[in-house]
Amino acid sequence: MERPALEETTLEGGGEQLRLSQNHISRIPPGVFSKLENLLLLDLQHNRLSDGVFKPDTFQGLKNLMQLNLAHNILRKMPPRVPTAIHQLYLDSNKIETIPNGYFKSFPNLAFIRLNYNKLTDRGLPKNSFNISNLLVLHLSHNRISSVPAINNRLEHLYLNNNSIEKINGTQICPNNLVAFHDFSSDLENVPHLRYLRLDGNYLKPPIPLDLMMCFRLLQSVVI
Repeated sequence: MERPALEETTLEGGGEQLRLSQNHISRIPPGVFSKLENLLLLDLQHNRLSDGVFKPDTFQGLKNLMQLNLAHNILRKMPPRVPTAIHQLYLDSNKIETIPNGYFKSFPNLAFIRLNYNKLTDRGLPKNSFNISNLLVLHLSHNRISSVPAINNRLEHLYLNNNSIEKINGTQICPNNLVAFHDFSSDLENVPHLRYLRLDGNYLKPPIPLDLMMCFRLLQSVVI
């Protein structure tokens, strides 16, 4: 299968990075990041970090942090007080079951979210959890989701493969309550930007619903 063109970006310009992946870290001392104002990337993946490790002041001082990687740990909850400047948040392969209501609303620059291989269900996803204006790529593969979550019209890549989705209604998931058969030709600003959609590994069967294609006119690849 051909890979989509848009992927997570790497940090350029020689910004400060702290890579602590693949260790046995199970605790973070108070104030350890407090003087790292210029840190752009913090990589803590493949450790033993649990919910109790993260306090409200754990990330205090990381005012310019762009990428936070907490994948492959043992988190059951979303980490508190993540720096608001964040662009990329990686939480793959944890045990996260729920996302607090409005959790992502405080991140005006958040463009990439990875939550693959967790335990998310519809019950653990408040309405509009991912309907945020700057989000470009959303990974929710290998969870227990049974409905397509609401998205913003700027989202370009959506990964929902290997969940529990049985049916999909293109009219209902069309961003901003746009009517699926609306003529977008005179209103290009409102055309949903979704270009790549993965739905394989669910309980769906071809063909692709017509109303889905009518809403997402820019789709270049759909995998069912």
